[in-house]
This record gives sequence, structure tokens and C-alpha cells, in this order.
Amino acid sequence: NDAAALSTIGGISEMKGTLDTQLAMEHLTGDVFFGFNRVLQELGESQHMNKHIMQHQMKNKDLFSQRPLPRDVLQYAVDDVKLLVGAYEKLHERLGNHWEAIQRASDMRARTAAASGGKRNVCFDDPNSYAVA
Repeated sequence: NDAAALSTIGGISEMKGTLDTQLAMEHLTGDVFFGFNRVLQELGESQHMNKHIMQHQMKNKDLFSQRPLPRDVLQYAVDDVKLLVGAYEKLHERLGNHWEAIQRASDMRARTAAASGGKRNVCFDDPNSYAVA
């Protein structure tokens, strides 16, 4: 949904070199339901302290299109970025040789996000016991 928001609200038409943390964790764990706090937890990092406070506000689809952004929303976004930067090296290490493939898949997912409204396609690998492909 972040890529869709950047495209729709921010006017960013193409993103390259992205890393979809949810996709990375899907690859590492096989679980397709991974929120950011769970990513942080799996990597042994501190969780986002204000996530539970902001969740009800984030149901408002116009929240991030308000200008100026409310101070608490801006701080939430800043904290998100700080936590992500802190987890980057651990995620890179855990992905190992799969880093580039996950990055290419992340770029593809980001390109299609705006057109699909943030919805994702999921494929299952039949010969591999229906693992997520």
C-alpha cells in the first residue's frame, strides 16, 4: 500500500531499487501476513511504539493527503523510516543470495501497486507442495 500511496498522493510514477519488507519476510518465513512490527520482531529490532495508537487514524484514507500533515502523523512516519533503516542490514544478511531477486520482485510489486490500488497477486507453486511462489 505504501507504493500505491506514493504513486497516487506523491505523484511518483516509477520506483526502482525498492525492497518490499513484507515480500522479503514472505520469502524468509512462508507467511504472507506480515506487518511491520512483526518484521522488526523477527529481526530482533525494537518495535514501532506508536503503531497501535495510529492504527485507528490510518483507517482514514485521506490521512496522508492532508497538508500540512498533523504532527503526530509526521512523527509516526519519521519513526517508521528510522526503524526501517535500523533493520536494513539484518534483513540484507538474512536474505543473503536472494537479495537481488527479492529486490527485482519488490520493484515489480511497486510498479503494479498503483494500478491495483495496493492489492497483490499471490501464486502457489504446485510442484513445491503449494508453497507461495
